Order: sequence, then C-alpha cells, then structure tokens
Amino acid sequence: MRSVERLKSEFREDQERLTEEIRRTTEEELKKHNEKHELTLRLRHRSSSRAERRFSPMRTQVEQGTPVARAPSKTTHSGRPAILLSEQQQEHIRYTFHRILADRIYPTTEKILDYMLADDDDFPVHSPTTLLRWMKKLGLVYKRTSKVIVPLDSPSFMAARARYFRALDQLKSKGSKIFWHDETWCNKNEEKVFVWTDGTTGKGRLRNSDGKGKRLAISALLSNSGFHLPSVDIFECDENHSMDSNYFVAWIDRASHTIRKELGKGATVTLILDNATWHNRLTEETMPPKRSWKKQLIINWLDKHDLPFTDNMTKAELLEVAFDNLPSKRYVVDEVAAKNDVQILRLPIKHCMLNPIELAWSGLKNFVRKNNTNFRLSDVRHLAMQWISSLTAGDSGAYIDHTLKIEETFKKSDRFTEQIEEDLMDEDDDDVNSEEEGVLD
Repeated sequence: MRSVERLKSEFREDQERLTEEIRRTTEEELKKHNEKHELTLRLRHRSSSRAERRFSPMRTQVEQGTPVARAPSKTTHSGRPAILLSEQQQEHIRYTFHRILADRIYPTTEKILDYMLADDDDFPVHSPTTLLRWMKKLGLVYKRTSKVIVPLDSPSFMAARARYFRALDQLKSKGSKIFWHDETWCNKNEEKVFVWTDGTTGKGRLRNSDGKGKRLAISALLSNSGFHLPSVDIFECDENHSMDSNYFVAWIDRASHTIRKELGKGATVTLILDNATWHNRLTEETMPPKRSWKKQLIINWLDKHDLPFTDNMTKAELLEVAFDNLPSKRYVVDEVAAKNDVQILRLPIKHCMLNPIELAWSGLKNFVRKNNTNFRLSDVRHLAMQWISSLTAGDSGAYIDHTLKIEETFKKSDRFTEQIEEDLMDEDDDDVNSEEEGVLD
C-alpha cells in the first residue's frame, strides 16, 4: 500500500512540475508574441495612439493571436462620384426656378426637381439634396417670409437681366436689325447617342474608334431671316477650340463690315454676344493694372490716368488707388464694330438660354450625328454647312419666339420677387432645416 501511495504521490508531483513548466513556457511564448506584435504596430502606426496599447499577459493565447477586423481610416470622400453638370444644364435649373416663380408658386427643391424631370427624365440630378447643392452654387439663396422659406435669385443676376431686357426693348422699338452670335464645336467622330445593336454580336455602331477625333469650331450669326451665311466661320481647332481675342476681333471686323454693306448706312444693326473671355478684351486705356506687375508699371499706370499718389506708398497702396479709380470698361470688340456703325449688346452672365442660336446648335449637332457615317473632318464640315444653309426664316423665327417666352418668364418672376422681398428676413442656411411648399392665393 505504501508503494502505491508513494507512486501516486510521485505522479502528482511530476504532474504539478510538468504543469508549472507548461505554464512558464506558455507565458514566455506569450511575452515574445506580444513584444513582436507591439513592435509591428509601432512600425506600421507610429503616430497612432493604438500603437501604445499594451497587451495584458493574463489574456489567453487565443485572445492575443486572433486578428481583429478594423474599419479602414477614411482619408477621402467615399460613395458615388459627384454629379457634374454642363453650363446649359446649370442654366436649366435657374430657368426652371424662374418658370415656377412666374406661375406664382413658391419654388422648393422638390417642386423644381419635379418640373425638371417632367421636362427631361434623363436629367442627371434626381435627388433634392444634390439639386440643393447645385442651387447654392448657382447663387440661389434662402430667405424667410412670413409664410414659407423660398429660394431667391441673386440681386446681381436680377439687375443684369433688367438692364439687358431694357436695352433690348429699346433696340426693338427703334427697329434695329438684331443678330445673335455664338460658337459651337463638332468633333470628327460625332455619332448618334443611341443606336440599335445586335444583342448577340454587339454590332451596331458605325464608328470603330472611341476618341472624339479632331474638332471644328463654328462661329455664326442668327437673325429672324436665318443664319447670316457670308459671316459663317468654320475652322479646325483643338480641344481648347483655338479661339482667342485677336481672331475674334478680326472676325467681328469682317462680319460687321459685310452686314453694314448689305443693309446700307441708314439701318440700325446690333450684335448680341455672350460673355466669353475672348469677347471681352478691354481696350488699352481701360485695362486695369495687375497684381503681378512691378511697382514701376503701376506708377506709370497711375501717371497715365492722372491719379495722385505719394512716393512713399507701397505697391499694395498704389494698387488700391488704381482699383478705386478704374475707368469705365470699354471693349475692343465694341470699338471695332462701332467703326462700321454696329452696336454690341451682351447677354447677362450665365443666361445662354436667352440666345436663340443655342436651339439652332442643338439641331445642327443632331443632323451631323445622324448623317456622319464616314467620320472624316471634311464630311463634318460639309454636313454642318449643309444644315446651316438649309435653316429657313420660319425655323429661326420659331427659335426667337421660344426665347421671347423665356424672357417673359424671367420678367414675371423678377416682378414677383420684388413684390415679396419687402417681407423677407435673412436666414442663415444652418437654421433652415426644412422647406414648405405653398401656392399664392
């Protein structure tokens, strides 16, 4: 019995000793593992506070060794890409806003979006939140009335429209012959936007290349008689359309001279332009100094314009004197046209929908895309000229009539805005949490 008890005792001692050795071995392995893991974290995340976290030796090997999934740090904006709108699409938002306002309905983002999608269900914006962002980018602001929060157009745009409509009405009352000008572009590889294709082979497109190819710029004048064919200018250009102020000034000189010769000396002639940079080059006398100029050039500019300054003034002070006393703007294009007794009138900024020639360009591009099957630049030029030549006085009259309706929409909305502005109170955007819809009684 004693031998059995002794054997049992020795077995228990051996088992306890083995257990202790296993425990020590496990703790040493855990310690090495933790040190290696902490070193890896420090190397990967030196600036992270998580690298300073210490692992407790009391945690089990399963807890210590199992990787833990962590959400990646958010360094950039995630989600779908931002929706980009062309200038025409941006102006369509502004026009829809004024169309609703002209109907004496308080515009809201939901109401504007409903109108726009009813007109064009392919319009890129389908979310009121996205539309709201674009409305703010376009200068529309929130004002609070006693009834409802409504977005209103910027006073600068309203004033620009008022000046333009007043000048245009005066010209029409005097019987002026009005030409609207604009430029557009056609690529060599213009093709139809939608075509039937074979669902099995995928064939259906006539074009093999994916690039746009070379490009043609088209500059023209439109009146109630159609396009003014002698002044149509079609030339090859690059992606930046190769148009500059010198080229355009030379074109205006030729076009105004030709029109004056055709209509005679007694006729009143007006060309309506948009605000492209090459249309608005200032004359040498009215060009303001630039911040990049050397100080002596600014001094020379002040002397030339008889503006007082002192010798101890800094460059910033000299520029301040110049900017406070800038002469009235005069444009090179206006003066060149005036030599032929032709007047220039400019559209309000960001209001290309007031130019009827925009509708003509849409028809031209549809015609080119439909008939451009060989994808040669010479063919695109021929198709463009063919469509321009075929435009009748009835077609251009319809475009102008459509533009007159848009003008009337703006006039009504601006008059309505004036009626309600007396009741408006400024409200920060952050305080505007919701919109309410309402129709005037």
